[in-house]
Amino acid sequence: MKNKFTITAITLIIFATSLFMISGCKKENTPPVLTLNGDANMATYKGETFTDPGATANDNEDGNLTLQIHVEGSVGTETGIYILTYSITDKEGNYASVQRYVSVAYKSTSLAGTYNVTETSPFGTVNYVGTVTADSVDFAHFVFGSLSAPDPIVIDAQIQNRDNIEMLSDVQGGPIMQFQGSITQPTNITFSLSYLRPINSTTTNCTATWVKQ
Repeated sequence: MKNKFTITAITLIIFATSLFMISGCKKENTPPVLTLNGDANMATYKGETFTDPGATANDNEDGNLTLQIHVEGSVGTETGIYILTYSITDKEGNYASVQRYVSVAYKSTSLAGTYNVTETSPFGTVNYVGTVTADSVDFAHFVFGSLSAPDPIVIDAQIQNRDNIEMLSDVQGGPIMQFQGSITQPTNITFSLSYLRPINSTTTNCTATWVKQ
């Protein structure tokens, strides 16, 4: 009877020990909490250096893992959308990642200045000098045109989608319709424009190239 009790007790101890070992060896599968500092969508301007505000990482077992965050990608100085991917893995192999999108756009103040303009229409090609005046507060807003052109034109505009020109209103030379414009910089800043506007009392298809001096 005593031996039976002893065997039973030993069996229970072994069973309890096994449960403890199984429970103690069970893998923790909760990933770290990865949080961006700042917004997931940020903006900067062409030619300027982007300062990454970074991210923080905390794990329920490993604690603060911020210094172990790995960042893939970089933000260039040319216009476009750049992606930064932040990732972290804890000691148990649990993985977390988050992304930030950074838009690099033209800044209206960088457009300000004097331009050589070539405008082409069915009436021929004309060359004149135009100017761009930038808004010192709203870096997307600017006004460009030339009152000294054969048919004066002045347009109130803004930068849209980093390097496109959106017409807000035609200050002079209107009504201007079907306006399209883009900004490039092969060497100097260049506007490529197409639009309809009245010339000699006729609604006329026009294209124009503005090259900054």
